Amino acid sequence: MTALTAFATVEGQRAKIARFVGNIAKEAGCNTRMINTDEMHGQMLLDDVAEVILLAFVGERRHRESFEAFFALGPEEAHDYLNKMLVRTVF
Repeated sequence: MTALTAFATVEGQRAKIARFVGNIAKEAGCNTRMINTDEMHGQMLLDDVAEVILLAFVGERRHRESFEAFFALGPEEAHDYLNKMLVRTVF
């Protein structure tokens, strides 16, 4: 089983947490992968991933753009996501 930890960080705190969580998963017998969404280019395959751990700061009701983009599976999904974000952020 592979556990994926996806994170976005500004000052490095989420990266520290991601490493800590990855070590715990390894000790539990899992294969681990870490992705800093700020450094991700293009799509990635998740075929071997059984568990996903997400770490990101929320500021002013938003995650970092790279973290939000990590979830965009295609044009329709991205459009739906943006619509939901507009609803959440309009006062």
